[in-house]
Amino acid sequence: MLTEIALHSLPYSITRRLVDLMPFETVVTFSKIDSETKWLTERRFYERPLIQESSTELLQRNTCLSATDSLVVHFETLSEADQVTPRIGGTYSTVTSSGDYSWRHAMKLVHPKVTHCRWDGHFHLDEADHCEFVEELFKVIVKQRITITLFLTESFSQKLQLAARDITLRNDLADSFQECRVVRFLHMICIFSYHKKNVRACDVRVQRARRALIKQKEERAKTRAAKTKPNRASGSKK
Repeated sequence: MLTEIALHSLPYSITRRLVDLMPFETVVTFSKIDSETKWLTERRFYERPLIQESSTELLQRNTCLSATDSLVVHFETLSEADQVTPRIGGTYSTVTSSGDYSWRHAMKLVHPKVTHCRWDGHFHLDEADHCEFVEELFKVIVKQRITITLFLTESFSQKLQLAARDITLRNDLADSFQECRVVRFLHMICIFSYHKKNVRACDVRVQRARRALIKQKEERAKTRAAKTKPNRASGSKK
């Protein structure tokens, strides 16, 4: 039978050894639980207000990384990006990525406190992943105020603009959300997500009622469409 053991009831020598044996990605997750776990994992973090290094340099440190203000990282290879991104944590509000990396690596570095994000370099994104990437992007956009800059094709820009146009139909839209704009300058795409700083209770009620009304209209449209299908089928038999 398994029983829960409070972390604070264990001797420090045991908890220290436990933390020392954790994989890097586990240390990052474990440090976010509470103040006690943050204190226990401090020894395994390289913490600075600004971290501005290449993935090779970061791997040579053989430690977890914590940027409290800004994160600037250059990925030398996709393999190094795989190894480095799980080790990165912190409360940074600005992140700039360059080099050789994929959209999945980029998204792993975006947390709720990030307000500015720039993706330069060789940004790997297959056309088959466009829809999934757009969905992951908008999960962030609807929840927090953020500006994202990236360099991709015109076809992808059009998909972003369509998603921004239909954003008010999403069920996960935060009450603070105001507007999303997608602007293209040559090959550069800028995404601006605007949110209210202070949301009043009346504003919340209005926005929820508006979303409920949109949902009702969608359901009515689906019902009408379902009713007309049999009629069309029977008409074609005649």
